[in-house]
Amino acid sequence: MRWMLLFVALGAAGPAHPPVVPPVPVGARIAAAPTVLDSLVGSWSGEGTLMGRPGSFHMAWSATEVPGVHSLAFGNAFRSDDGSETPVLSAHATYRTGEDGSVDGVWFDTRGVRIELSGRVDADRLRVEWTAPTEAGVTVYGWPGNGSVDVVDSVRTAEGVREFGRASYQRLR
Repeated sequence: MRWMLLFVALGAAGPAHPPVVPPVPVGARIAAAPTVLDSLVGSWSGEGTLMGRPGSFHMAWSATEVPGVHSLAFGNAFRSDDGSETPVLSAHATYRTGEDGSVDGVWFDTRGVRIELSGRVDADRLRVEWTAPTEAGVTVYGWPGNGSVDVVDSVRTAEGVREFGRASYQRLR
């Protein structure tokens, strides 16, 4: 009798597998409203300052197969007077844009750090707050209207917010 009750109880719980949902065909994209991040898609080269020294910067943005999700490959280096460069950091990040203009994501870099990203996209800038176990800060991407992108990186310290990087980027392609 107990086996009969168990069998009846399990049968009443419904199917053991979720319903089958047909997959999106390979290469198909689900339509999404364009975002400010779409305007960044491509490769960019920047010059500016990094920790008080001349620096060079590179960022490459790409749209992914997931609507509203973009990837960023980033690198920076100290630049010497003779034009040589000493790499400082390389990173990869994924940003997801919400319909309300919010942004979230994650950043991994060559220091071995994982950084959580959250922010907001406005008409003329992208402001990203970032948090890791040992550091926090803000990165602001601005569009001055001349086809370039200006980026300012700051870290939060006990004394307040301190800028450590500033670059003006030009599109390569």
